[in-house]
Amino acid sequence: MSNNSQIPNFFIIGAPKCGTTSLSVYLGQHPNIFFCPTKEPQYFANDFENRRISSIKHYMSLFSSVDSNNHQAIGEGSTNYFFSETAVQNILKFNPDAKFIVMLRNPVELVYSFHSQMVYQGMEDILDFELAWKAQQNRQKGINLPSNIKDRKWLMYSDWGTLGKQLERLYRIVPRDRVMVIIFDDFISETKKKYEDALKFLNIPFDNRKNFSAVNKSKQVRSHILQNYLTYLEGLCSPFRKRFFSDKGFGLYTFLLQINSKTTQKIPLSIELKSELNNIFLEDILKLSELLERDLSYWVHHEI
Repeated sequence: MSNNSQIPNFFIIGAPKCGTTSLSVYLGQHPNIFFCPTKEPQYFANDFENRRISSIKHYMSLFSSVDSNNHQAIGEGSTNYFFSETAVQNILKFNPDAKFIVMLRNPVELVYSFHSQMVYQGMEDILDFELAWKAQQNRQKGINLPSNIKDRKWLMYSDWGTLGKQLERLYRIVPRDRVMVIIFDDFISETKKKYEDALKFLNIPFDNRKNFSAVNKSKQVRSHILQNYLTYLEGLCSPFRKRFFSDKGFGLYTFLLQINSKTTQKIPLSIELKSELNNIFLEDILKLSELLERDLSYWVHHEI
């Protein structure tokens, strides 16, 4: 661990499509919190190929604007940390006192939304979720992978949905008093309260925030060809990235991504596919219920 006072001391580690972006924005706008300006740096998930940031020098530069006299909490968010088998252990080596915020939702909703995100980001070329779900076995063998995919783990949707398994792993290595779990349903229905709970968890005073507008709503791309090209550009060498991509979210990539995006409503899953997914995830949902001491079996009967 570094003794630098600018290192992050809390991490929003996942899961994807569970409100993590919204919470990151809310917390980052608190005057006593500094939140990493780069979305999903992924630095500690070294079991993933081609992480967004892979050097400690680059990673630490993201926190160069921390004001140690003002910022009482320093945060970072990467949703693959919860899924990763190495990220949390690496974080604890970096900062043994780190706190973790986990956001979870119905795994069927999660994997369906996560597929849409992969399509949106140009990392998934099977646009129909049911076909992408059925392709997992072949893709695990390296068959039918998108040309620009860096790591097949991103497309193993059934694994991303095993939230009970992932939380159990987290609890084995992190004391529960340093883990805050937020259920997406609660975050949507009681956003202000969950925000206040997060501040209490971080020992930060409430800032009387009143605006809790949703962030990162479901989107579609207007042109998949353009999106695939943008994904290719993002994966280019560091000098190119520094010129055209900004750690603060501005630059050519962000501009073109916004132009190529539109908000959308997802088509409901078929009854047959929903029933199949419910059966697949039921055992893990029950495991999660036991870990949280909360009955989440209603997820199985929820309309997607």
